[in-house]
Amino acid sequence: MQGLTVRVDKLGRILLPAGVRKAAGLEPDTRLIVRVHAGRIELMTLAGAVRMAQSIVRRHVKPGARLADELLAARRADVRRQSPEAAQRERRRRPRARA
Repeated sequence: MQGLTVRVDKLGRILLPAGVRKAAGLEPDTRLIVRVHAGRIELMTLAGAVRMAQSIVRRHVKPGARLADELLAARRADVRRQSPEAAQRERRRRPRARA
């Protein structure tokens, strides 16, 4: 789609032409993220932002990695290093693995 010219009205609103809304899959009440980047105004759906974030994370995380488990293990290790009493409380709270 070619670039189109739109105007900002006195209230700061911009009307996106129907063709642009259709091409972007925008329905009434779709929420958008707005950001200014390199002198441009960018609009992105929330779903699009989630996909972009997931793509960025995928580039930096090994396949099969379980980030939540790694974070919890790191936090538990921090607790053990900081306080022996807290480590003991953590051991009592954690369910035991059954053999």
